[in-house]
Amino acid sequence: MEQLSDLPNIGEEVARQLKEAGIGNYEHLKELGAEAAWLKIQEMDESACIHRLYALEGAIRGIKKSLLPENRKAELREFYNSCTFNGFSYMIVIKYRRKKNGEYCDSGRDRF
Repeated sequence: MEQLSDLPNIGEEVARQLKEAGIGNYEHLKELGAEAAWLKIQEMDESACIHRLYALEGAIRGIKKSLLPENRKAELREFYNSCTFNGFSYMIVIKYRRKKNGEYCDSGRDRF
């Protein structure tokens, strides 16, 4: 496939985000894996949700995200939940807490 947007589940916006994250082709996406690629996108777009993670995994497998095996979806959910708090990324929660405590740092790269 010539372009990332030719992959299942990958539209122009996600393809743009992948390229911006330094992932320019399918081979690199596959090498990184869905989780690492999602983290790179999530650093730029804090709204990246579990469906984006499923979409990336489906793209790697060459299938629609709805056809992912349930055991793989469960693994991805566990990963996603470990990176979020009530649906918000830890990055957002940490930024909010710092701002609330007068210690706001807007570098966008703060993760614990």
